[in-house]
Amino acid sequence: MSKEPSKQDLLAKILKKDPRYPVEAYHFVSQAVKLIAREVMAKRKNANNRHITGLQLLNGMKQLLLGKYGCMAIDVLTAWNIYTTDDFGNIVFNLAEVQLLGTSENDRREDFHNRFSFHDAFVTPFMPTKRIKPMPVIQP
Repeated sequence: MSKEPSKQDLLAKILKKDPRYPVEAYHFVSQAVKLIAREVMAKRKNANNRHITGLQLLNGMKQLLLGKYGCMAIDVLTAWNIYTTDDFGNIVFNLAEVQLLGTSENDRREDFHNRFSFHDAFVTPFMPTKRIKPMPVIQP
């Protein structure tokens, strides 16, 4: 009788095959899926349907990142080598490949392709919109 591989063993297998993203990125996505699925299920009439779409997951992760890291979210993503929504898709499907996440037959990596701009999502909200005081004019 062989024992089932642990989550850590499965993550190590992913990292060996695809070292682009650190383990912290996988932990974040895994936890985000659980939280977002729970939130989506609470709003549904059919509680048996636990599936969430790629766009629902991306929007949920965006909100989680902004809530947890605020203006530092873009720096956290950069530290995790996540630069586009496609990177989240890669992580999701890497987790699904070792059965740490489930997918439906309709799920595709393309569901995560270029869904929103990281600059618009994680930088623009923290940019000043206008000056409160005018710039001083220096007289020669």
